[in-house]
Amino acid sequence: WLSTEGTVQVEAPTSLIWSLWSNFEDMPRWQPWLHKVETLPEKDLTKWTLRKKVVGIPLQFSWIARQLPSEYLKQIKWESVSGMNNRGRVEFSEG
Repeated sequence: WLSTEGTVQVEAPTSLIWSLWSNFEDMPRWQPWLHKVETLPEKDLTKWTLRKKVVGIPLQFSWIARQLPSEYLKQIKWESVSGMNNRGRVEFSEG
């Protein structure tokens, strides 16, 4: 796995930031590299589609991800189960 890490401070209540990150289907509205996120009928599964032009060449990747157990207002975790191999975690904290 390729591992990256970063920290971003946002002047907003944790509950607002949590609601943005936990509503996967709305993510393409504020993450421009995402084309679409669909909630699937199977429990905790979503289909993600990334669509971007790179040096003028249109690229598209899709994957199915499973949301792993989260801690409300603390952490969201996921991992792909098919398609583009990836996993991640977003942690939230006050102040």
